[in-house]
Amino acid sequence: MKLFLDACIITYLIEAKEPFFSAVQHTLRTICEDKRNIPVAISRLSIFECLVEPVRRHDHALVKQYRSFFSRQDLKIVEIDAAVMERALHLRTSYHLRTPDALQAASALESAPAGSVVFIGGNRSFAHVSELNSRII
Repeated sequence: MKLFLDACIITYLIEAKEPFFSAVQHTLRTICEDKRNIPVAISRLSIFECLVEPVRRHDHALVKQYRSFFSRQDLKIVEIDAAVMERALHLRTSYHLRTPDALQAASALESAPAGSVVFIGGNRSFAHVSELNSRII
């Protein structure tokens, strides 16, 4: 099993935004309660999405926190390559997802063998994607 975190989930964790921070922690504990060292993946798009506001506000301390998280050795970053783009196209047209959401879902699905990734996100539109084993916060 692998966990895939949507950008908003990373924001909730790094910035400890309540009530979402507690909800994410509870979800992660529930999923991981009897498992150790579950791999975690994110998309390259999440790095961009998470850094936009702190960079815009010149919040160097927060940018440093995000960069520290993104540079973790145990974090897999899924690149937006041709396979992700093709799958995102299918997801966008089949489920009427917004482009960033289609890219996030496609990145999750491309990050691990079918059925072995749990997508944790904050947008209810992900719950409609039948290929995705999603937990919505």
